[in-house]
Amino acid sequence: MTFSCRTSWIFPLRFSFLPVHRWLGVQCSVKHACDCALNSLYVDKSVCVCPVDQYGPRCYLHEYACRKKPCSNGGQCIAGDERRMYSSLNNITCICRDGYFGDRCEFQESSNQIEISFDRKLIIPSLLIIHFITVEDETEVTRISVIKKVPVHLDFLLFHTKITFNVALVEMLNNYYSILVRKETIISAIITTKVVPHHRCLSTNELFNTTITNLHLIKCIK
Repeated sequence: MTFSCRTSWIFPLRFSFLPVHRWLGVQCSVKHACDCALNSLYVDKSVCVCPVDQYGPRCYLHEYACRKKPCSNGGQCIAGDERRMYSSLNNITCICRDGYFGDRCEFQESSNQIEISFDRKLIIPSLLIIHFITVEDETEVTRISVIKKVPVHLDFLLFHTKITFNVALVEMLNNYYSILVRKETIISAIITTKVVPHHRCLSTNELFNTTITNLHLIKCIK
């Protein structure tokens, strides 16, 4: 079997080395040796981007300030200057989860913890709009709306809020669902609720015929 060359192409390389075999140079004749530590990101021969728990010019040094997990309630520990480890200065920072605060995330905010799950018949969207409605008296009604992202790997949404409310509605995929209705204003509570199809709020077009929906007052309600 014989082969004959039909054509050839020249493609410009937009990176400093071949990504598979790690060769450098115009003719790809110089072998590249990355000396950054594992789990770090190599940028060029003078720059290594280290992960959170490693440091140094080549990321070979490990920090120990976060080894004992000083942050409470699931807070993320971020180490500071390693030279301050044995000093009286605070060399770590705790990034607290929603609903917690303090230097070590040891305090819980006075807020509502709300967990929203979804019925299997419903499509879980990537974003939810949650409407919190507060009824001060028979004439004054306020509404605060927040947008929450549903994690891709979860089939529920868990968050904290300081908003006080009587009614909570979820807006998803152009539909509204009632998830909570209480006469007393909710200030601080642990709430577990579920979005189900039969809690969908019907529009005026579904409740009334066209004769009624075309009335001026009904148009204002819509």
